[in-house]
Amino acid sequence: MAHGSASISSWLLKVVLVVAVLGVIGDDAVSTFSASVGVVDDANAAAQAARSALTAGGGIVGAEQAAAQYAAAHHEAVLPNSFQIATDGTVTLRLVRHVHTWVFGRIPVLRGVATASATGVAAPGP
Repeated sequence: MAHGSASISSWLLKVVLVVAVLGVIGDDAVSTFSASVGVVDDANAAAQAARSALTAGGGIVGAEQAAAQYAAAHHEAVLPNSFQIATDGTVTLRLVRHVHTWVFGRIPVLRGVATASATGVAAPGP
């Protein structure tokens, strides 16, 4: 009977390991997807913060600082040279967020998946 219980323990250990690995990969996938969705909203909100600062008289520097502060508060960054103000006052920028993952960020081929980015736009109001 000892042989039977050893094979059951071995089988159970394999099942637990497979479930654990799938759980970690699933957690990384959910984190990455969530960051990809969230960074879109944050990019638009950062652009709107910059647009509001521009409207309030903060100038280009104040607008860029407002966008950077909003991004930093949400663990993101405005990509260098992505901040633009069009002649009509429309603000465009690109945000990037590095996603904390268990596996994706440690495998060279998957490192790009652990980074989410989006373009935000805020046009002048009516």
